Amino acid sequence: AEKTLEWLKRSKFYQESNHLWLHRVDRLGVRQISNVDGEVYADDQLLGILAEYKVGDPREAERRYEELKKSVLFNSSKEEWYWRASDQLDEVYTPRLDTDHQLLGLIVLCAAGHVSDAQKKYQKLGEEYYNSEYKCWNFCKNEIGRLVIADKNNDIYRTQLYDDLLQTFLRPHAHISLTPPPDEGSLATATNRLLSVLIEARGGRRNEARDRLRTLQESTLFDKQNNFWNLWWNEDGKNASGLYIARDQLLAVWAMKEAEVSAIEGESQIQSLPEQKKFNT
Repeated sequence: AEKTLEWLKRSKFYQESNHLWLHRVDRLGVRQISNVDGEVYADDQLLGILAEYKVGDPREAERRYEELKKSVLFNSSKEEWYWRASDQLDEVYTPRLDTDHQLLGLIVLCAAGHVSDAQKKYQKLGEEYYNSEYKCWNFCKNEIGRLVIADKNNDIYRTQLYDDLLQTFLRPHAHISLTPPPDEGSLATATNRLLSVLIEARGGRRNEARDRLRTLQESTLFDKQNNFWNLWWNEDGKNASGLYIARDQLLAVWAMKEAEVSAIEGESQIQSLPEQKKFNT
């Protein structure tokens, strides 16, 4: 995992001048930009910081985290993360607040050792972003501040997986069950597959996580020639996207680190989580 992170820092994904992760490359290693001439996403930056915490230099991770909170990606008054900004962090391109970015931000907060603070913010986030009618998280708060529910199952599932992963920090002695996918399409992305590995590993099922990760590494989802994870694959597993995003590469670094740890023996002090979220919505 450590070598993979160092290799990624030498790849096209990483902008050494300002320590930012660029979002997307194609099979030729050329940046592929949509709509604008350069962009960075909050989740890529947060996962880069997490990878640094887990397999790199924690002090460097802390420094980058504090720098990122001073950037335009972070709404300091609301303490929430915008979706994306320019690659120089001088302009917010889309003032949208994605729920999974906020959950990921709380995971970083836990990794930095501020679990009690993350717990308080999680409750506040749930009161604002959780959809009690549909019993799932809203996808985002759009540009005009309106909550929007996702129209794709893989987006709904990704947000729930981030919540499951966060629970492994907030309730480390609880039995965190991996939320089952609503359909096969929700498993078509590397993000969701790698998040599943992380939840299994951090939930004390590291042997299962290790097997799951090895199976994925042998599939077409992982491009062995270029050593990158594809963005998605077809449900039959025969074809993959040929596009790679930083989020998946950095999730894989963390998953490799967690899955290589020996399995936890015994299940003492394990408690079950409540089946439904209870927020004061």
